[in-house]
Amino acid sequence: MELRITARHFDLSPELRKRAMDSFEHLTKFYDRIVSADLFLTLEKNRYDVELKMTVSREVITSGAESHELGVAIDKCMDRAKTQLVRYKGKLKEKHPEEITELSASLSRPNSAEEEVDV
Repeated sequence: MELRITARHFDLSPELRKRAMDSFEHLTKFYDRIVSADLFLTLEKNRYDVELKMTVSREVITSGAESHELGVAIDKCMDRAKTQLVRYKGKLKEKHPEEITELSASLSRPNSAEEEVDV
């Protein structure tokens, strides 16, 4: 799974790009079935807006934050995304426990004969 980062109206330094990537990698500890993710970083006047859109199995989870410092805005956005991922995972466990077991079984099962491993 790859994180696409878009910086609008400014150039993103490699240090801040790495910080955003590391923060996003931390989110996968809470829910590892994130299909895709887009991080939008926007500079408007003297404040930064950060928006994260993640596609999980059935939903799109969106979180956002703004601050005068880009690092602070990224951290706030990732904290909000973590909260939403934990809430989403809890709802899945409550409402559809059989689908979780089916999904985990299908992810661990090979799709075709070529993917099978001989022991």
